Amino acid sequence: MVPYYTIGSLGLFGLALGRFWCGWFCPFGTLQDLIMRIRHRGDIIKLPPFPWTKYLSLIGILIAVWISFEYFFCKICPAGSLFATIPHRFVNPEFNFGTFFYVHLITLAVFLVLFVLAGRFWCRYLCPLGAIFGLFNRVSFLRIKLDEEKCTGCHLCLKSCPVNFKKLDDIGASSDCIQCGKCIDVCPTDAIHICASLKN
Repeated sequence: MVPYYTIGSLGLFGLALGRFWCGWFCPFGTLQDLIMRIRHRGDIIKLPPFPWTKYLSLIGILIAVWISFEYFFCKICPAGSLFATIPHRFVNPEFNFGTFFYVHLITLAVFLVLFVLAGRFWCRYLCPLGAIFGLFNRVSFLRIKLDEEKCTGCHLCLKSCPVNFKKLDDIGASSDCIQCGKCIDVCPTDAIHICASLKN
């Protein structure tokens, strides 16, 4: 059975906002940002970009669901661990500890360490929802754009970027861009802005 409603909803949201969800609304992204604030950003390990890894994650999840008809990803997802599995245990004390409860705790612990060491690791490399929304970054109605005529090349925007971009061309366009707007806040010449347009 094809989930037309889910596909349509994700497509409409992506066309409207791209990855704005990741930068403004995602609670798991908020957790990663809080951890980055606690630890000085200069101490974070700056890993190289691999935009394709989150698409491998998405494809792997879809294949697993297609073959098994089971949502195994939900049983190991660190976001699900924090916002579903652990709260469910406290709300329902009669809940039995199963194997996947401990798997959830382990995966969450591993990713918390990765967030301390490398910032928004989940968003950049593994998030399947981010992979879907990232496909729409270049064509979404609302997106961040760089005005090259105003840009002085100071690279303050790149230094403030939570996903550690190395190139100005990636701002607003890369599938890794979470459209958080931190680059807008630090730009001294107002060369970066939020654009609402149906044009590319």
